[in-house]
Amino acid sequence: MMEAVLAVDEDGVIGVDGKLPWNLPDDLRHFRELTLGHAIVMGRKTYESIGRPLPQRENIVLSRDPSFQPQGVRVVRDPKEVLALPGTVFVIGGAHVFRLFLPHCQRFHITHVAGKFPREGAVARISLDFLKGLPITRASFHPKDDRHSHAFTLCTYERRLAEREPMALKPL
Repeated sequence: MMEAVLAVDEDGVIGVDGKLPWNLPDDLRHFRELTLGHAIVMGRKTYESIGRPLPQRENIVLSRDPSFQPQGVRVVRDPKEVLALPGTVFVIGGAHVFRLFLPHCQRFHITHVAGKFPREGAVARISLDFLKGLPITRASFHPKDDRHSHAFTLCTYERRLAEREPMALKPL
């Protein structure tokens, strides 16, 4: 089963200059709890922004660059290899990787961050149109406080298997 985990602002921004433009420790804890013990799939730029393999997870990085071979991760050139993985696989970014795999995901863990963020630098955005009509199976609001730069809501959306799109993938 494939699941997606992402945080997004009110304009669809998921990152600025390869970083999260907010500080939300409880969201990061939620991400860790969801993904521990599972495979996580990300693009090369997302991996490089993290800077290391995330512990206690199988780190899978999609990359066309044949020289990209970091230690502690599994590099995949063909997205179809990801679809064949057993168990739960979490798609964690960036925008291109989300667009590749969202049609194949059954569950979406979305952190809706209150606010709009400056657009200086390289901005990664994603449309949340894929969520239209999907039921929210879990929601938890977190106000802005001394630990969190913005209010946010953790939501889980679920798609029935019959609603998933066919397994056609374009190459990277």
